[in-house]
Amino acid sequence: MGTVQRAIKFIRSDASKHLAKVGTFTLAVTVVSYWVSFQDRAASRQESAWATLRAAIVWTQQGDKKNWGNVGQLAAIETLTRHCSAWWRGTFVQSTFEIIFPDCIDLNSLSLERMELGALKGSGANFSHSNLACTNLAKADLRNATLDGSNFSGAYLGGTDFRGASLEDYPDFNLTNVSWIQFDTGTKIDPDRLKCACVDQNKGTDGRFYRQIQNSLPTRLSDVLNRVNICPSNTNTCEPHVQKNWKCVE
Repeated sequence: MGTVQRAIKFIRSDASKHLAKVGTFTLAVTVVSYWVSFQDRAASRQESAWATLRAAIVWTQQGDKKNWGNVGQLAAIETLTRHCSAWWRGTFVQSTFEIIFPDCIDLNSLSLERMELGALKGSGANFSHSNLACTNLAKADLRNATLDGSNFSGAYLGGTDFRGASLEDYPDFNLTNVSWIQFDTGTKIDPDRLKCACVDQNKGTDGRFYRQIQNSLPTRLSDVLNRVNICPSNTNTCEPHVQKNWKCVE
């Protein structure tokens, strides 16, 4: 009887070890398969976003200038920059987290002219030296974004959030509507770059006209925006002759 019990115990022990090995192997295969699938989905997601942007860029560069609007490029940009504002960026764990959250692609030097990008969520993204002329960026979230040397001529930036953003290296704000724009002390910009911008004004209940400017702007920027010209009404600010004849303040 003792021999039989020992045999059964041995068989059970051996079977348990075998099952444990099979279970570990199965788990490892599952994890690897999921990871490969996850990476494939990320790559497919980014390639689809790039394809949408490429198509939009092509039609905005056509000579007839008739194309305008949003054919998915807003979602495409947000897909490519969704992790750019993550808390771990700039920390020692960035390289590790980027493997898991890969959606933060540099979009520098892109031609995004005449696009409809209102309420864009692009905080922390890199759009430096991009052409954003005549684009609608109303109420866009561009906090801590890099937009050095970008072209905003003729664009609408009403309510755009540039707090903490970098706008160095001579960005172009010629005839750019910057009404209610948001800057803070962390925004890197030469106030003189705003002298060619413009703001809207509205008539108050007291009959006086007021500029549409944030009250909380840093003094150095508020001083300039309180002197820039009022944006023209019923005028296509993207017409070359209008751009050329626009007057900046001294």
